[in-house]
Amino acid sequence: MRDKRMIGPGGDGEVQRRTQLGKKHKPFYVSLIVLLMFINIILFLDARIQIHDIQCTLTQVLNRLESYQSADVAVLSDEQGEVAEFVAAAGLGVAGNSGVVAGIEENDSPKTEDVKDVGMVDSHFGDDSSDGTTGTKTLWDGDISEETEVDYVSLCGLSEVAAPVRLNRTQALARLKELGEENEMIADIYDNHRFYPDNLLGALANNPEMTDFVAGYLNSEVKAKGGGLTEAEKEQDYPLFLQWDPRWGYEEYGDSSIVGLAGCGPVCLSMALYYLLDDESLTPDVLAEYSMKNGYYVSGTGTAWALLTDVPAKYGVEVTQPGVSEETIKKALDQGSVIICSMRPGDFTARGHFIVIYGYDKEGFMVNDPNCVARSKEQWLFSEIGKQIKHIWVLGEKKLDMEIRGEYYEK
Repeated sequence: MRDKRMIGPGGDGEVQRRTQLGKKHKPFYVSLIVLLMFINIILFLDARIQIHDIQCTLTQVLNRLESYQSADVAVLSDEQGEVAEFVAAAGLGVAGNSGVVAGIEENDSPKTEDVKDVGMVDSHFGDDSSDGTTGTKTLWDGDISEETEVDYVSLCGLSEVAAPVRLNRTQALARLKELGEENEMIADIYDNHRFYPDNLLGALANNPEMTDFVAGYLNSEVKAKGGGLTEAEKEQDYPLFLQWDPRWGYEEYGDSSIVGLAGCGPVCLSMALYYLLDDESLTPDVLAEYSMKNGYYVSGTGTAWALLTDVPAKYGVEVTQPGVSEETIKKALDQGSVIICSMRPGDFTARGHFIVIYGYDKEGFMVNDPNCVARSKEQWLFSEIGKQIKHIWVLGEKKLDMEIRGEYYEK
């Protein structure tokens, strides 16, 4: 007689068969579980990204609301008109004329190195400022200036600024808190940091020269746009234009950024052309707008290097791009040219930056850094900056007759 256990529905045969089937399907079940876990991780990350985007949007909305709701800046004067000052409401402090430059290591800055002829510009290293700005402003020490030209470079400049470093948000805020212990304006910015873009806070953490510019970011009344060069600048052979000068620093430039953070390319070009042509119309804001409208800003990267050759050509300025050497740079300067340099991370930038070299003597090369007054006051040996220079553009004015020059300007 056959053993019923071998043929019955509940016998050992059935158990063995099910066990074998279970073993065959086990890899399938494991794969299914892993797949479901992977999908859950993807959904979680996507949700985190969406939440971050919503937070950024809310921050921008709060920023605008704060700007709209802030009390209007009032100009207070006594009967003799000897005292005037700006008073900002909402506990945001008084917008003065000094600033700090810093950078934050995150998605707000251009991320890549050179792409063909594209030059990298650090978002966190922009803020424009020249030797002065026109209008009534509250100064560093609270002094008054009524409708006079302010020497912005002298006002905001510090004797020394440390080399910029990459900072995440936590590090930048920690640095601002530290700086705020000795500077009330920075303390106000730190207390209200949720209203400021992260890249602006990062720039300030690296360069306290930007304090006044950052403080004015929330006050639309302070964001005076446009304005020509000051008389003090016109008297100088090589005036320094700063990215974070209020005359143009708040203008939009780049990926949701401003000239004050990402506009070192147009600002350096403005300086070089002014030195060569003495043309007061080619201010940083004008060239930044031209760059944006004509596709010279490459999203996610920075200002295209082509801007530094195409625009000068329109004004009869010859541009060459020789190799980097001390002899080459000195020879070009001896011939009356000026040089725009694309910089690697080092003394001038933590990501990428443009500076201008306009002269030299036995003490070293004379540099105008559109992001820092202190570094512009130093003279640099080639042994110090040579390895930091990625590429150079030598700009020298062509000898054109007046008729040809007029044709260039009409363009």
